[in-house]
Amino acid sequence: MKSTKFVTACYILSFVSYHGPKIISTATIARWVNVNASRVRQIVARLVRAGLLTSTLGGEGGVVIG
Repeated sequence: MKSTKFVTACYILSFVSYHGPKIISTATIARWVNVNASRVRQIVARLVRAGLLTSTLGGEGGVVIG
């Protein structure tokens, strides 16, 4: 079975960049990408470590393009 992490990461990056400076929650991303929210959080964490996304913590938190 092939890994879909790369494809999912590309979808996440395109969705977040499309919405510009607006902070997007991982729950919203998970609904749009149609992937489990915990899987999205794992991939987002890798994208944040790579500097491609910037995250904000808290109830109003989410991610934006890094």
